[in-house]
Amino acid sequence: MSGIYNIILEPSKQNLEVQLEFSTTVSEIFDYINTQYKISNTCQSWTCYSSNRQKYLTHQETIGQFPNDTLIINTYVVTQISNTNLSEIILFINITDGFVKKSFQAKFNESNTLEDIASSILAYCQLPKDLNIATADLFIFNQPYNDQIKRGKTLTELQIKDNLTIEAKIRWIGGNDMIIKYY
Repeated sequence: MSGIYNIILEPSKQNLEVQLEFSTTVSEIFDYINTQYKISNTCQSWTCYSSNRQKYLTHQETIGQFPNDTLIINTYVVTQISNTNLSEIILFINITDGFVKKSFQAKFNESNTLEDIASSILAYCQLPKDLNIATADLFIFNQPYNDQIKRGKTLTELQIKDNLTIEAKIRWIGGNDMIIKYY
C-alpha cells in the first residue's frame, strides 16, 4: 500500500509531493533526498517532523499509513542539541473555532517553539498556514502567548511541563490571495 506525501525541505523551503510505500523508513527518504539534491552534510543529523502525527520521527521509523501527511525534513546540521537528549512533553490542546470546540493531545519535544504548536493546531484543523487565512491564538493559564518573542521561545525556555493544557482560538484573518466576488 502507498500514499501521497508532501515533503518540505528546511531550510531551503523546497516542496516535494511523492508517492511512498507505507513501509518506507525515514532513513530511506533521507537517502533519496540526499541523492537527488546532493546535500553536503550527513543524513544522520537531519530531522523529520510529521504534521499529522505531531511528532518527530526516528530514522528507523516507517512513515506508516498516514497518506496526505506533511513531512518537514530539516537538513540543517544541528550541533548544539542532539535528539537523544530531548524529552517529549505531552500537551492537551483545546481549540475554539467560533462555536465549534475541538481538542487533541500531542507529543512535542522540549525544543519545539510555541509557533510550532500553533502550526500543529492549524494543521490539525486542516487550515493551510501558508495561505494566511487563519491563525491560532494561544493562551496558557488564561495569559496570551501571541507576540513574536513569546511564540519564538522553546517549551523549555517557557518552562512548560508535561500534561499542560493550552487553549487555542482560531482567528480568521482573510488571506493573501482571497478574492470575493458578488454577482
